[in-house]
Parts: sequence; C-alpha cells; structure tokens
Amino acid sequence: SIAVRSEGIAIEAAAWFVKQWARGMDAPATATATPLRIKLRARPPHPVTAPFAIGDGQERDVVRRADPILPTGDDSGTATMLWGERYRKQLRTCFAAAESSIDVIMFYASFNSANHPTRDLINALGSARARGVNVRVILDRGRLPDRTSLNRINDRAAAALRRAGVSGEFEKPERVTHSKVVIVDRRFTLIGSHNWTANSLLTYGETSVMIDCARVADD
Repeated sequence: SIAVRSEGIAIEAAAWFVKQWARGMDAPATATATPLRIKLRARPPHPVTAPFAIGDGQERDVVRRADPILPTGDDSGTATMLWGERYRKQLRTCFAAAESSIDVIMFYASFNSANHPTRDLINALGSARARGVNVRVILDRGRLPDRTSLNRINDRAAAALRRAGVSGEFEKPERVTHSKVVIVDRRFTLIGSHNWTANSLLTYGETSVMIDCARVADD
C-alpha cells in the first residue's frame, strides 16, 4: 500500500467514496441520503493529478496532518487517481512511452481470447521488450487445491510473456503475492487493487493511483 499526503488526491478519493456510498443505498428515505445523491450528480469524480510531499516512511510523516505541501526537489511528486478503466488506459500509455524498464508484480493476470482486455497489456510489454526496454514480471503461484485455477491462468500469461521475450518469475508457492504494482522507468509507480483480469479492468469498482516520483519508484 502507499500513503499520499495531498489535499487534491484526498478530495478526489472522497468524491469517489460518495459515489460508491450512493450506489449502495436504497431509494433515499432520509434527509442524510438525499444531499449525498444531489452532490454526486452535481460534482462527479473527475481525473485529478495533484502534487504531494513525500517523507521517509516514519510514523511522524503520518501524524503531521497540518504540514503544508511544499513540493521542492526530490521531496515532491504528483499523484493521479485511476478509477476503473482509467487504470488500463494509463498503463497502455506508460508502456508505449517506456524507455528503460518496466517491472510488474501481479497477483492475477489473464490471457484468454483475442479481444481479452489483458492481452493488449501483455502484447505491449512484448513490444517494449522488442525495442530494448528491460521488462520483468512476477506472478503469484500457489500449491493449495484452491489455487489451481489461478495457477492455470497465470501459467498462460507467463507463457505468452516468454514468447515475447519477457523475463518472468513466480513467487514461492508457500507465499501469496497479492500485490498489484507496476514501475516504469524508475519514475512512475502504479499501485492499487487492479488485477489484470477482465472483471478487474472493466467491471469491478477498482481503485489505483499513479505516482510520478523517482524517489518513490526507487523505494
């Protein structure tokens, strides 16, 4: 996970929460529910890129809520919220523009029919590798009976990556790698809840964020 100290990002996340909250409500029967729905219609979530200041990961960086945001030098960056399908679109843009490296840790990566939404991501990794970008992918793999289906799906993705010349590794079977992290050119970090599956990329209410900050990417 990642903590972003940024008022702009917090406002965007709060707007998304209101949208999800309203979806879960029955017909508004109270005065509390109605204003939320009115506010949602008037100001839906929209793409936001906001500056943030980074710390050293110590507890004091979490509790200093009143600190001003002073983005300077290496202690700053920008964050962009990627709700739903925005994540996949941003990935395609990053992969097409990558110049030196792409590192991926993915719990679940499908590779099925020709029009499967993950196929173009894996193909984009292959294209990046063909133009000289160093591409590395870690996928999850388990040995328990309930992991058989996931293993079969990740095996297909790994085989497709190998055919494209991409280096791939599986996590040790006794450990579950549930992370969904992409690092591009040691500058952009995309992290969140999106798996590389059709439901996750197109249907589920997923939330991810892209951090443009070399120091965060290095970490």
